Amino acid sequence: MKYNMLRRPVLFKGKFFKITASYGIAVFPQDGRTVDDLVKKADMAQYASKSQGRNLVTLASEIRSRQVVRTFMSVLMAVLYIALFILSRPLLEKYWQLALTSLMPNLEAQYRKLDTVVLKDGTVVRGEIAQETHQSLTVNRKVKEHIISMYINKSEVQERTYGSQTTSRKKFDRYIKENPNPHSL
Repeated sequence: MKYNMLRRPVLFKGKFFKITASYGIAVFPQDGRTVDDLVKKADMAQYASKSQGRNLVTLASEIRSRQVVRTFMSVLMAVLYIALFILSRPLLEKYWQLALTSLMPNLEAQYRKLDTVVLKDGTVVRGEIAQETHQSLTVNRKVKEHIISMYINKSEVQERTYGSQTTSRKKFDRYIKENPNPHSL
């Protein structure tokens, strides 16, 4: 039927039309033992054909395996997207900085003035290091009109960079002079 419908157009009101059809097939006794069960399974198979495209034939016995494959592929794609996001995060950070430099030089200049703290888990915190002790850092960051202070344990810090116009380094050097490290005695 499928072959004949494609090869023989239908004449309607003086025009020829090609017709396609989606088919669903249910087999006795594998797919059902009653007429109602067979019709229900054939109907499900037909809708599966329609959802996959035009002019397809689907066996009712294939529906379950297609659902399993579709679910597996969805989970696999989600895992790949998550892995791609995690792996590309450092690259995205680098490209973001390049975009800031080339597209918005004034914003990049302000961005460079901030102190940068990189945590061991890869998180980057930018702001002004307001207070630094032997064990901790306090980073102030302006968000809209508010200043948010973050307390960071130094054991979590991988590296820190002082911005070009900040006084954080001077504050820390003064703190060290006034409070020698008790652990170095």
